[in-house]
Amino acid sequence: MGRVRDEKVARGVTLRTYETGAKALRIAFQYKGITCRETLKVKPNKTGEKYATNLKAEVENQIERGTFNYLEYFPDSPRAAMFGHATTKQTIGEALDEWLIDIEHAHRNSTYNAYKRAVNQLKPFVGKYKFRHLEDKVIKKMIRHWGHDRGVTLKTIRNYLLPLRAVLDDALNEELIDRNPLDTVKVAKPIDRKKISSNAKSYKVDPFSPEEISAILARIEDFYGEACRNLFQFGFYQGLRISELFGLKWIDVDWKTNRVRIERAVVERVLQDETKTAAGEREIDLTNGGHEALIKQKKHSQLLESGFIFVRPDGKGSFVDYEHSSHMWKRALTKEKIRYRNQNQMRHSFASNKLSGNANIFYMAEQMGHETPEMLMRVYAKWIKAARDGEQMASEFERKKPGKENSNPAGQTSKY
Repeated sequence: MGRVRDEKVARGVTLRTYETGAKALRIAFQYKGITCRETLKVKPNKTGEKYATNLKAEVENQIERGTFNYLEYFPDSPRAAMFGHATTKQTIGEALDEWLIDIEHAHRNSTYNAYKRAVNQLKPFVGKYKFRHLEDKVIKKMIRHWGHDRGVTLKTIRNYLLPLRAVLDDALNEELIDRNPLDTVKVAKPIDRKKISSNAKSYKVDPFSPEEISAILARIEDFYGEACRNLFQFGFYQGLRISELFGLKWIDVDWKTNRVRIERAVVERVLQDETKTAAGEREIDLTNGGHEALIKQKKHSQLLESGFIFVRPDGKGSFVDYEHSSHMWKRALTKEKIRYRNQNQMRHSFASNKLSGNANIFYMAEQMGHETPEMLMRVYAKWIKAARDGEQMASEFERKKPGKENSNPAGQTSKY
């Protein structure tokens, strides 16, 4: 560093001049029996000297009261760690990466992958910052970008923030920061609905008509064969989640009771030996349409070693990715000139039809894998009200058969 010269400015305040001619103000104080000297990042002028004098007095006051935190006043000082006040050069991006490693084996693959996607969304905005340099305005800017520029929903934004909150809480516990900046940020800013993506819009209940269902199933059979039609017919007439549909095996079918056990799902290309929720593990009653699809599917997959009910038409095994069925779906809707809604609307079509037909809401919650009926009452209120008012909004849907077949292998009067 070269030779230096210190000049006293006030008690415990000095002006250090380096060999290069550069100058810096320093303060000295006693803490836990040790003389501490810290160089200040202020200009070495009269204003800086006044600041240094006031800071020294404030530090000594905090020490006398027993409330002094070295890291709070001197975050870059190596003495902070010596006094038990941890310091770190780690960035938030590095902390998020470490957090992912820590939680990898504590969660299901689908949950871990969701956290990983959230971290990938966070790092471009906050990854470069050290904990003490992350300001509220950075987080608010990030949220505005997600909500207004990209049309991300509030629920998704809150999910994105979960990993950030976790590492900030850890930093708070380790005294790397004195508060979590997320605590002062409200994630409730209105979203510009015009900018919401088509994927986000597609999650509202927008069921298909009986005519649309018949056309979709017929077109899929024309393009891809009976086995693929059976997949979508079962989806329309049993109301399963797509992940549950992909996870079905022949051992799950009880032909004696006409029931199917739902106990696994395919999520993020991985077969999970459990469903999305605890209530998701259930037994469902086969409807006419569902029973018919299984009967027809026997010859296509029942003898396959994998045991999966629904298999891909290209001979590459079972469905393990949403995209495997998505291209069939999109092609069929496009050819039939049917307004696009995603595959989740098969489930919504099933629920809205059953509820408008006065189905017991508690029974429906059980069949669809919900712990309580509250969600059904909220999401499908329109169809429940129609049933209560005696308006059979989907009476044709109830009677219509899916496609060109008119046979009924179960001997019932409705596909449902």
